[in-house]
Amino acid sequence: MAERYILKNGKKVIEEGGLNRRLFEELNNAEVKKAVFLGKEAIYYESLGEKSVMVSVNRKNAGLAKIIAMKLIEKKLVDLSSVDDIFEFAERVKSASLDDLAKLR
Repeated sequence: MAERYILKNGKKVIEEGGLNRRLFEELNNAEVKKAVFLGKEAIYYESLGEKSVMVSVNRKNAGLAKIIAMKLIEKKLVDLSSVDDIFEFAERVKSASLDDLAKLR
């Protein structure tokens, strides 16, 4: 689901998949808190203090971008297992009924 992301924690930046780094830096420099861009893909950006994240997903999965971003930003370090957890969580959300979605929260 999360095709690409950039995560900044303090001065450390982790990139996966080559998102537009210039856009990410401009949003950080402008001190934007949240932003959503809809085009061919859905891009979600959020900044919480020292942490910032920008996630790009397929537009038809745009609702999952914020969930994925929050999963990434909650982690101290993003390792392969946490990315796997995000994909597993996204698959559960994708196939969940409304009752199941309420329980996932």
